[in-house]
Amino acid sequence: MKKMTLTILIFFSPCLASEGTIQTLLRGYTDMVTRKIEQKKEYQKKIEDLEKKGNADKELDQAREELQIISNWLVHCDETVMQNGTKYLENQIGISEKKIEGDIRIKEAVATQREKSRESLEFYKLLLKPKSLGKISLFASLLGGSLISAYFASKFLHTYLETQIGRPKLIRDSSIYQHTIWSMLKKTFGVEVEQVRDAIFSFDNLILPQQLTHQLRHFAQITKNKHLLGLPYQHIMLHGKPGTGKTMFARILSYFSGMDYAIMSGADFAQFKNGEDIAELHNLFDWAEQSKNGLIIFIDEADAVFRNRKFLDKQGINLIDAFLSRTNASSKHFMLVFATNYPEDIDYAVSSRINKKINIPLPGHDELVRMLELYIQKYLRDDIRVVATEGQEVEFALTIDAGIDHEFIVQTAKLIEGFSGREVDQFIDEIRSNAYGTDDLTVTKELFIEALYDKLSQHNESMAWQEKTTHIQLPNILPLAPSAA
Repeated sequence: MKKMTLTILIFFSPCLASEGTIQTLLRGYTDMVTRKIEQKKEYQKKIEDLEKKGNADKELDQAREELQIISNWLVHCDETVMQNGTKYLENQIGISEKKIEGDIRIKEAVATQREKSRESLEFYKLLLKPKSLGKISLFASLLGGSLISAYFASKFLHTYLETQIGRPKLIRDSSIYQHTIWSMLKKTFGVEVEQVRDAIFSFDNLILPQQLTHQLRHFAQITKNKHLLGLPYQHIMLHGKPGTGKTMFARILSYFSGMDYAIMSGADFAQFKNGEDIAELHNLFDWAEQSKNGLIIFIDEADAVFRNRKFLDKQGINLIDAFLSRTNASSKHFMLVFATNYPEDIDYAVSSRINKKINIPLPGHDELVRMLELYIQKYLRDDIRVVATEGQEVEFALTIDAGIDHEFIVQTAKLIEGFSGREVDQFIDEIRSNAYGTDDLTVTKELFIEALYDKLSQHNESMAWQEKTTHIQLPNILPLAPSAA
């Protein structure tokens, strides 16, 4: 059962997870095989030594039994799948890493990848539930054994390769063809898969002021209705500070409306020369117009490419002109979601193509309290890890100090005013990492406050880099401050 579970995970991962998650999964599996081969050699050497001694029958029989277990395990390892899958995925990851290295806003790209990895983790947790493992085993049996399983797995891999080959260079991430995969999984796992998707792409994860949430929900409902009725879509601009939930809303909008999404960055046009950017722009729109499910194109850092033409060279002006020629009318195939920190820099003609402009502000005190409570529950209280060690599965879970209650969270929210949602997420993630590094796996108030001071210091440093004049002061009103180094 575990072997079939791992095989299915390996082939589903390219369609459902980030490339970094896939790489980790495959490398972990390869390391496991390597360790087993080394153990096999050790037992073979041990048996040879015992046979020479001739007076350790019991120990010799035990060594032979262990060697047989390891040999049987290795027989079932599909080394061809691992070699081909790892080679292809490492090539894809290498391409992505080179692309990210040239991005002047690398932190935004890294944050996006982390978000995708967490979405994948939620799906893996579903697959590893005992109830789900039983369904996987039944599903594999119905397929008729490992040969038929390999056939279907290769079809999934082929579908993934198709999406990568046909995808424009400008697209960093896309959900195209994932709806088909999710539908197949729903038939296997039932409503549990739908519940996982609902949890991942829920408006409850987008913590914003009540009026703004209502406005975004209303726009999402309009988009869903247009999708169902086959009406032309509206374009929207989301503007505000980094890390406030603009990309998250695009993904939620995609799921809520039943459309696919594709994510790109305006900064990526800088990699092209001598008119290549215009050719890639046309390639992007040609690809979008072939969408069978409706496509949401999320353009992050839109000001990097669509800024006022008064400040652009001839090549930049030509690119905007090409964009305007492809967006002179609303489309039934795709819609554009612009994201920018500087809406005033967007060219007027480009701005005129946008039907709605919405400001996404930094979270206020109430939103910070809700974020802290949500992330503490999700990443600390509900975070349970199952690790296989010495042939047994051991469960690890964090213990939360009783003093980290609602009142403590309210006080913490006052101290982190000015944080973005992403900074709050990183703050709680830092606490989780530190807690797993302790002997008793406990999130104490001391550990919490130490992480708070560290994050406040980083925030002030970031503000200084941006030449801001106001910073959050390191607090001295908490019950415990970290000791001096």
